[in-house]
Amino acid sequence: MRGEIDGDSVVVNGQKIWTSFAQYADWCILVVKTNPDAPRKHDGMTFLLVDMETPGIEIRPLTEMTGEDWFNEVFFDDVRIPIENVVGEIDKGWDVVVNTLSHERASAAPHARLEAEMRFLRDLARRTPYGEGMAADHPVIRQQLAQYTIEVTTLRVNALRNVGYIEEHGVPGPQGSLLKLGWSELDQRIKTLAGEILGPYALLLGEDARAVDGGHWAHEILWSRAATIYAGTSEVQRNIISERVLGLPRR
Repeated sequence: MRGEIDGDSVVVNGQKIWTSFAQYADWCILVVKTNPDAPRKHDGMTFLLVDMETPGIEIRPLTEMTGEDWFNEVFFDDVRIPIENVVGEIDKGWDVVVNTLSHERASAAPHARLEAEMRFLRDLARRTPYGEGMAADHPVIRQQLAQYTIEVTTLRVNALRNVGYIEEHGVPGPQGSLLKLGWSELDQRIKTLAGEILGPYALLLGEDARAVDGGHWAHEILWSRAATIYAGTSEVQRNIISERVLGLPRR
């Protein structure tokens, strides 16, 4: 994604993917390379606010394996964005990116949603045949339900710790990566357990009359695969935690 300074505008050309709800959005945030000769790969980038009605923008919704198309590919062809829409400074957008992502990760409260999912999952285990009894009676299933309930509680504590850090320092710290890594991978484990409980019924989506809970679990199993990618992959989070939280040296 290239941005060329031309008078009082940044002329943008390129492609942006993983743009949530772009077909409905009035505005989007966009990071463009305005200085390709910058010494480091994350230097020379500029953070922009873009009016989605600006001429030269084309949006192509992408249908996911869940059947939904809220995820989009966006193309920019000589799109002129006013200089006044630059957030921060030209060529120093990386600092804004890091700060924005820190807020996204550290200010989240994913434990609330996962607590609700765990209530649904425990209820599912109580009413789903499994082996010679119900899933909730199986010792391995019971152990996993207990473990995930404990992990959700740990997420709540981490979220509260992040709130305390923001209150003290005014900005979120790198500890937000602990929360993002924890909830995204736990989300996948919870949905995988639902699939184990349901067996082949976990494959049935909502339009099938035999789908359990209206296909909720089938949808969530598919959707959860994205959790360790958006807002920064698990690999990125582990690097941040190791370097900026634990202080380990870079290799």
